[in-house]
Amino acid sequence: MTIIHVAQDAIRKNTKHGTNDPAIIIRENSRKSARHHEVELRDETGRVLGVFRYRPHDPLSCGARVWLELSEGISATPIAEPQEDKISCCAECGSGDYGLCTISNRVYCRECGFWMPVNWTGSLDQSIADWNARWEKANA
Repeated sequence: MTIIHVAQDAIRKNTKHGTNDPAIIIRENSRKSARHHEVELRDETGRVLGVFRYRPHDPLSCGARVWLELSEGISATPIAEPQEDKISCCAECGSGDYGLCTISNRVYCRECGFWMPVNWTGSLDQSIADWNARWEKANA
């Protein structure tokens, strides 16, 4: 699997120091990685589906420095979040704004970024209750 992600450290450094280090990372098979300013997404026929762009000193009018431009005829469809991913509060910051990572299937706090060390075996609510019980026992 190939993953494309953004190096926040490069964006911060470029913004602070006026440098131009690439910030888009392509990671193939969880090992090999390389950084770039622009990355084309192509299908198996070679047709360009879109381009990730990083322009540290020429952002969009909204302030975005990294964005994806889709080619003509390619559409983007939002993935709806499950309704059950809302729970009471984060053990770290007290926020109730949780999300469920679709890759690792772990719960994280959208407010402070805290990742709960949960092994998923049942529903989100049951996993949160199990984690909270372990946390309370460990911090009693």
